[in-house]
Amino acid sequence: MPVRHAVAVLRKVAIALVLTVAAACGGEGDSGSGTYTLPREDAEAYETAYIAEVIADPPGDDLAEGGGEHVVIANNATIRIDMGGWWLEVDGERLPLGIGRQIDVGTTLRVHPGSGETDEDAVFVGLDEEVLDDDVGTVVLLDAAGTEVARFEYPPA
Repeated sequence: MPVRHAVAVLRKVAIALVLTVAAACGGEGDSGSGTYTLPREDAEAYETAYIAEVIADPPGDDLAEGGGEHVVIANNATIRIDMGGWWLEVDGERLPLGIGRQIDVGTTLRVHPGSGETDEDAVFVGLDEEVLDDDVGTVVLLDAAGTEVARFEYPPA
């Protein structure tokens, strides 16, 4: 029982840290910033993966090589999640996370529509056009079976 409790506490600390850093980078939808963060109380409601943040209008080029607009997925589960075959859907555009993709407990994964080098922290889909509307949109996380896991609408209502 103490190990399970420690994992739960560690998970909450990691999520709080991610959300604190995200808030420092733009908050929960600062007017005109193009960065939208899921409020902590909403994030804690998810038992598995969820969309923690949408950076729809970053400084500079939205499709900058190795950067640009992106979505941050976080893991609230107490175990690593196998995300092979999962995808994000943005206005009918499918952004695949790839085969064999996993996300560890308390960590995040950035999904970039543009080009760059995919690694354990980021997936680059390789599109040559923007996908995330700068001001308003809906991003949906779906598992390999096509079941909706999480939905993120921005800006907040």
